[in-house]
Amino acid sequence: MFLYNISNTTLFIVIGFLIATLVLGLYAGKGIKNIKEYILGKGGFTIVTLTLTFLATDIGAYNLLIYPYKVYSIGLIMFSFWIGVTIQNLLLGLIIAPKAAVFKDCFTIGDFVGRYYGKYAKLLTGILTLIRMICLVSIQLVAIGKILQFFFHINIFWGVMISGFILGLYTAFGGIKSVTYTDVFQFLLLAITVPIISTLLTKNFMSYKKLFYALPKDKLLIFTKKEFIQHLTYGLILSFSFSALVSPSLMQRIFMAKKGRDAQKMFFSVTVIELVFGLSVTLIGLCCLALYPNIKSDNMILEVINKICTNNILKGLIISGVLSVAISSVDSYLHSTGLILFNDLISPIIKIKEEKKLNILKLTTFAIAIIISIISLSFINSSIFNDLNLIKNLINLPILVFPILFAIFGIKGNKKLFYVSVSAGFVIVCICYFYIFPGQKSISVALGMLANGLIFLFFHILQNKGIAWIQREEEDKEKSKPKTNLWIPQPTKILKKLLSYIPGPKNIYSYSRFQVMKHGSENIIFGIYCCVNFTLPYVMWDSNDPERYNIMTNLRFIGGIMAGLLIVKDEWKNFLKPYYPLYWHITLTYCLPFITTVMFLLSKGSLLWLIQIAVSIFMLIILVAGEVFLILAPLGILLGLAFYKYFVGPINILSLGFDTNYYLIYSLLFPTIIGLLFAYKKRIFNRKTVNIGINLGLSLCHEIRNTLSALTYSDMAKISLDRIKEKTKLETRNGEKGYFIKQNSFNSVYDFVDTSLGLNYDTVKVLSAFENLFIEMKKSNINMEIDSVEETVHNTLTDLHFHPGQLEKVEVDLRDDFLIQLPKAQFSFVLSNLIRNAFKHGGPTKVEIHSENNKLIIRDDGKGIPEENKERIFQMGYTTGKKGESSGIGLWFSKIIVNSFNGEISCNSSQGLSSYTEFTIKFPELDPTKITDEDRKRINTKKKERIKKMRNMEIAKEMQKEGKTEEEIETRTGLKPSEIIKYKII
Repeated sequence: MFLYNISNTTLFIVIGFLIATLVLGLYAGKGIKNIKEYILGKGGFTIVTLTLTFLATDIGAYNLLIYPYKVYSIGLIMFSFWIGVTIQNLLLGLIIAPKAAVFKDCFTIGDFVGRYYGKYAKLLTGILTLIRMICLVSIQLVAIGKILQFFFHINIFWGVMISGFILGLYTAFGGIKSVTYTDVFQFLLLAITVPIISTLLTKNFMSYKKLFYALPKDKLLIFTKKEFIQHLTYGLILSFSFSALVSPSLMQRIFMAKKGRDAQKMFFSVTVIELVFGLSVTLIGLCCLALYPNIKSDNMILEVINKICTNNILKGLIISGVLSVAISSVDSYLHSTGLILFNDLISPIIKIKEEKKLNILKLTTFAIAIIISIISLSFINSSIFNDLNLIKNLINLPILVFPILFAIFGIKGNKKLFYVSVSAGFVIVCICYFYIFPGQKSISVALGMLANGLIFLFFHILQNKGIAWIQREEEDKEKSKPKTNLWIPQPTKILKKLLSYIPGPKNIYSYSRFQVMKHGSENIIFGIYCCVNFTLPYVMWDSNDPERYNIMTNLRFIGGIMAGLLIVKDEWKNFLKPYYPLYWHITLTYCLPFITTVMFLLSKGSLLWLIQIAVSIFMLIILVAGEVFLILAPLGILLGLAFYKYFVGPINILSLGFDTNYYLIYSLLFPTIIGLLFAYKKRIFNRKTVNIGINLGLSLCHEIRNTLSALTYSDMAKISLDRIKEKTKLETRNGEKGYFIKQNSFNSVYDFVDTSLGLNYDTVKVLSAFENLFIEMKKSNINMEIDSVEETVHNTLTDLHFHPGQLEKVEVDLRDDFLIQLPKAQFSFVLSNLIRNAFKHGGPTKVEIHSENNKLIIRDDGKGIPEENKERIFQMGYTTGKKGESSGIGLWFSKIIVNSFNGEISCNSSQGLSSYTEFTIKFPELDPTKITDEDRKRINTKKKERIKKMRNMEIAKEMQKEGKTEEEIETRTGLKPSEIIKYKII
């Protein structure tokens, strides 16, 4: 019997798994019509599918077979590997994924490199990535051969060859669809396998406490181990190396995503799942160490599976799951290997007819699968994981990562830069690995990458006399020449920019205010909760130590006072109200993370305060945005620890006991992760709701505007003719019979038509402004433009429609000009709304607009606002007009817009003989470092044009008074009558 401790049931399950994989692969890949579909699919893969196929590819045999043995051998310090993986995935999600559009029409990494550095760079990239893929496929194939040999006593030669043939068959002829769907199936099986192995191992211990007590103490050491520096270096390199950029199969998943948002979601999901997987396999390694301390073989996991699995069905599932780890990587790697060979090496050299490309690619992939299977046999008796991992990393990372990274970010490069930096990286890594740091792969790779990147940047700056980058928007447009921008490093400006990010009082105040404006604050509910919680004599506030009880009482008293002030926030004096957002965040920090931390330590880690920690975390996540939580929670905890240390005594967390520390970590991590996930989903839901509202508003504005426009040119014309007919009668004059309009009749009809058209046109204009506003809001990033306040005001007054009689009452004095940064489309609505309100509600004889000290003031001499209404005018829905005449959202919406760019809007008014209403808009001071030379040049040019236009405007007005014709005025000034503004400029 050729089987080793394997029943027929187990064998049938494993064979069934292999057959199911083959059938699914062949079925999923049928009907492929073109080469793009073969490589990337039809673009219909969901984010879930992309995530699962990425995970199945990335989690290879090393991570399940060798990594636990590394933990078994050297201890918990190996977890630095997964910390590095987690950081790298986060960076890929934050930095690379949003740039997914730059991979448009790319099939391989070679395509992308060739686009920026030429065809020979593509050829070199193809060779290097091909070597990498051969190494990776060989690793996985030998792993499959060893698994089959261990459990079934199949000769490893046949195990490798048969595996290579079967996987090559469905991969070659099914393409990416076969790979993707089999990967999803295999990952789901893997997702069941790892928890089962962990459960079978940990059930031998009644608690994690017993597991850790059973481990040798030296295996739990991290910072004091002599290997700490080595593993720290490896973890940092893994974190910041962006190794996925030189992994063709992983990059292919980004090519499949195309949209940056989809790729970003994929990476963030991968980050969480791979971290959980890393914790699980680390736990497996520690359990094996505690249970079987004398295993000396790399096949530790396989031996352990034989020992712990007594159920034949379960053993079959576990063996299938272990096989799926390697199989899911092999098919992805084979698909990428065949594509690289065909696309990067064969196609550029040999011309192939379009109709034959797909079949040749399939045959190339199948042939390379067989060739690699034969190559893999030479590594059977060697330390394959170490040897091949060394080759692929030493060759690829120092040579390709930085040129690819610079190209993604648009840093302008050329062939010379590429070859110089590539040569530098290769030479440095070889010198370091073979001479300076013999055998030290991590340090050598790091120095090679660093040399590559620095050399590239050095010669790039010399070549361009600064840092030149490509304007992506222009580059992505068809038939348009890429636009290049140049940035010359200026140490003073860089220093100022860095200082602007330091959390000084001004920055903290602005950030706090922005967050409260954006997300609101539940001050009354939270204030009542804290007052009740801090004042009632719960058992959690008890202490046998009088000194500690006094500290608790004092902290509770302070918390109660702070919470009480939140409840009466509306009664604060006006000069204090601007500081409310900062006070809100300080109170949250004090009442939740700070007090909870201090009380947990004062109570010596009581269960009640462990529960309170979880409650506090959830409350803080609910009350603030996710990014604010990540600031306030650590800050409160650190302040709590500092307070305890300086006012109570030294902190010794370990003295709280293993169980308490375990539950503490659980109480901190689990509620945080779950809470942030819920907060993220809520944020997505709110964003969708806002988008629905914006789209609805946009549609309504569009439809109403079109309807009114049609009414203007059809119904109004009909009404006008009907009125004219009513005012006339059939007469005979000078021998002609017809309808002759009397002058007074014509005037009355003209007035009616003029009023109707004016009102209608006015409405259409307002709706157009709203439509533009909704269009701007629909954008993910509102366009914050830098301009002068003078230019902004004049543009608003000339672009929006006002009745000439109204504009003649407007007086503008903007001699105290200053620069502002704001969303111009939104601010135009604010300014026009304030002016319209003045005419609508005040009946003024004059409206003044003037600027001073970074403020814009709109003042009218109308009837004023009653004292009791001043506090309510910015509330949504509040209006003093008749029902149906006003919605009461204009000023409310204006305040939201002004707050959006950190400005302030206020109102002052008086009634009586000297009645007036005055609105003041205070703008934030503009950081000089944000004003570029291009901005200054543009603003100065526009100012010169405006001065010239204003001079022509005055000439045109004088010519109108003199009775000059429209043609004469336009000939002299270049202005049509509709362009001559009526308001007075000082």
